[in-house]
Amino acid sequence: FPYTTLFRSTLQAADKHYVDTEFGAAVPLTGGTLSGPLTATQLGAAYQVDQFPGADIGAKIQACLSTVSASYGGICDARNFTGSLSMGSNLTISTANTVVLLPCASIATAHQIIVTAGTRNVALRGCAVRGGSAASGSQGGTVLAYSGTATAVEVGDPSYAADTPGLHLDNAVINTTGATSATAQGFVAYRTQELDLESLYFLGNSNQTGVTLDGTGNYSGGTFRDVQVSGFGTAVSAIGH
Repeated sequence: FPYTTLFRSTLQAADKHYVDTEFGAAVPLTGGTLSGPLTATQLGAAYQVDQFPGADIGAKIQACLSTVSASYGGICDARNFTGSLSMGSNLTISTANTVVLLPCASIATAHQIIVTAGTRNVALRGCAVRGGSAASGSQGGTVLAYSGTATAVEVGDPSYAADTPGLHLDNAVINTTGATSATAQGFVAYRTQELDLESLYFLGNSNQTGVTLDGTGNYSGGTFRDVQVSGFGTAVSAIGH
């Protein structure tokens, strides 16, 4: 380095050994090999949920959702979580074209996942067929263990303010057996079109409703593939169109 002097501190010049060590640890712009995980808020097209601030996974996902493009949406990847997790407040999705990749983990909560009315093309994707594992059909994959008095996953709102087209939900368990209230439900869609529910397991109590499709004001409906509803007094309640 005949024309450049590198410094470790304001008054201390760096010798050749120090410079060689530092440059040897750097990843070249043309590519290289890492010996450990690469962490960043965003990697490629996906935002990494575990890199966002928040007290629990719900708060971290909410922080990620606030970062995606308001015009084009984006991907919030929460798959870098395992074990038993908690969600201390409602998770509200109000940006169109948003995808949330859920972890192979159990999320215990009394709070809701809400897709607001008029928010188009939202996808919630779990990690295993019907959210289960080889050891259990109701745990081990993506499990939402809901203990509240409302609905675990709610799309639209009961004021029927707007159509909410294009909701996708797959590969998860929604379990409301921990909720004693008769008003607790697994899933409700208000005035929601082009629903795509796939490979889901709804498990609840005999005084509860598993799925409500409320088409008041337009219609609610779509495609349902490999959806099991067990334990509820009412499996599917269809209202309006």
